[in-house]
Formats: sequence, structure tokens, C-alpha cells
Amino acid sequence: MVTKLFICSTPLQLINIINLRLTVGDDSKATLYLYNQSKVFDELFQRIITTKLFTNVYYLDTIKFNHRHWIRKIKYIRYIIDTINYINHKKISKKFIDDPEKYNEFWVSTMDRSSWMFFMTYKKRNPLIELNFFEDGLGSYTMLLTEQSKVSQYLLTFLGFKSYLEEMKSLYVYNPKLCEQSSKNGTSVLSMPSIQGNQKLDQFIYDIFKFDLKKFPKNVIFFEQPFPQKDNWSNQRDLILWLSKKLKEPLFIKMHPRSKSYKYSNCQVISSISVPMEYIYANFNIENNTLISVFSTACLSPFYMFNKEPQVILLYKCLGLDKKNDYDPKFIKFITKIKNSYKQKDRFLIPATLEELENILLKKGLI
Repeated sequence: MVTKLFICSTPLQLINIINLRLTVGDDSKATLYLYNQSKVFDELFQRIITTKLFTNVYYLDTIKFNHRHWIRKIKYIRYIIDTINYINHKKISKKFIDDPEKYNEFWVSTMDRSSWMFFMTYKKRNPLIELNFFEDGLGSYTMLLTEQSKVSQYLLTFLGFKSYLEEMKSLYVYNPKLCEQSSKNGTSVLSMPSIQGNQKLDQFIYDIFKFDLKKFPKNVIFFEQPFPQKDNWSNQRDLILWLSKKLKEPLFIKMHPRSKSYKYSNCQVISSISVPMEYIYANFNIENNTLISVFSTACLSPFYMFNKEPQVILLYKCLGLDKKNDYDPKFIKFITKIKNSYKQKDRFLIPATLEELENILLKKGLI
């Protein structure tokens, strides 16, 4: 029997794992490693066990190990830290969990530091283990273009490993046509089964998240983002306050799970939704909403996951982020690809100035 290990660190990943569990080789034995990256898992952990979807469920404290400390921005110090971690991967893995299982398949969305330690450990135990990736938003569609540094390549080769991009057997996404694939990579890009209209999945999701879809607002929604740069966060806050004064209807603000609470006047803040927005999109007529953000993937996923075309307004040009070096050009390229794929071109807009934004809102009858 095939033995699978699923790595989960966000609610969206959990839904996609359940989807895969029900549709791709569902007769296999499966273990779930649940990372404490999301506080909502404190509440969901026991409910996940109750579903009996997984043979074993482990809740692991990986948040400190995966934290991107400022010192890792220094290239050569990062290489030294990675070298120490690679050499001691077995000891590091054992600190998290002493799991004697010999897995056939390793399933993950993003290869963070703890996941890489686990994979290296289980790869040594079973050289034939397969590495599979699954949908986790925009990054999944551009990950095959990622380039491994030469130093990391030499180090991994010296220790008897390949990079995770070389190890990757398959990548499951909801819209393979949008996936940017490097000609150098032999990874199979496969279609994730849709989560729309799957009653069995719906029941599992309700049993775990206990969310009532009737609570979802039908107005303009701004998806806040936790920018690490203070000036970008301040500029985003000013945009939100500007919008709240201009719009006819109350502005709903969906706070990012990692963001600190902030009180916005004349706004209704949504901060308590535990279920991922993508699941709401699958079961809600989101095309009646206007979704606004700097460039949150929550505005893009209705299209690339469900082929829905809600009204989208992205404001990254208003903040001048398209001219900064802080952001990966692959993401901007992917946003442009979705914009060009919209059948109704006037429903996906990227204003460059506040004046242009105001004209858009006026034309749409929102102010």
C-alpha cells in the first residue's frame, strides 16, 4: 500500500489536501503534518482527527524554525546556516517528530526549511520517495521558473541530494494552462480536481471549519496585506481610508491572517473567517462583488481556480510597487496574464494614479 505524507501550514493547503485525499489515490495510507503557522489550527486540530481522513495527524511547532530572521538576508551567513541544517537534517527532523514511517510519497505546497529537513530525512530512508507539489496560490504557478543558487546546488550535490525543483515529480494546480513552466524542468503539471460541487468535500469542510456561507458580504471588499516595509503598509492604510470616504456603500476589509488588528473608520473589518476565501469563491456568486487590493492573490484566485470573473481593481501601481525591486517580476507578469485572459476586459483594472482610480469608481457607480 502507498504511504503518503502531507505537509500543511495554511487553511487553503488543508482544503487542497482534503481534495487530493478524496480524489487522487484515496485508498492509500496517509499522514498529515500540521504546522502551527496558522493560529486557526489550534481549534481545528481535533476536528481534523475526528474526520478519520488520515491515519495519523501530528501538530508540529515549526513556526520559530521557519521564521525568516533578518540575519538570513546576508547571503554568506545564510549559506552557513543552510549547510549546518543540511548536515544535521536527521537530528532537526527528530526534534519536531520521531516518525519511523517509510513514506512513498511526500506532498507539499511550499518547501520551507522544516519541510526540506523532513524530505531529506525521508529521502535517505527511501531513495524512491516521490516529491509532489500542490496548489497554494500564485506562487505555485511561477515556482517552476525559480532558479537554485549555484552554491546551494554544489552543497546539495556534495551531500548526495538534488534541489527540490529537480526532485519534483508533479505539480497539481487548478489551471495548468496558466502555469509558467521552464523547459529545463521535467515536472508533470497536472490539473487539481475542482472543489466546486463536491458534496463529500463540502461535508468535510463544514465538519472542520463550521463556517456559514451566508455570513459573507456582497459589497466591495478590500484585501489587506501584511507588508513588512512600513512605508508600503502606511500607504496601503491611507488608500483604505481614502476609499472608505469615497464609496457609497460600506467598505469591507478582509484582514490577512498574519496582520495585526487595526481599526479603520467607516469600514467593516472581516478578521474572524477561518475558512479560506477560495472555498467561499467556490460556493458563492463572487462575480457580484468588487475585489480591491494592492496585489493580493485573493483577487486572482476566483479566475485561476474557478474561471469566475469578479470585478477586480489592483492598486500596486498607485503605490509605485511596479517600479521597486522588492517584488518578483514573475508575479507582475502572472497578474498581467490573468488580466489579459479576462473575457470582459473592463472588469480587471490596474489604475496608475488616484485620479484614475476615482474615475474608475465613478464609472462603475461605486461613488
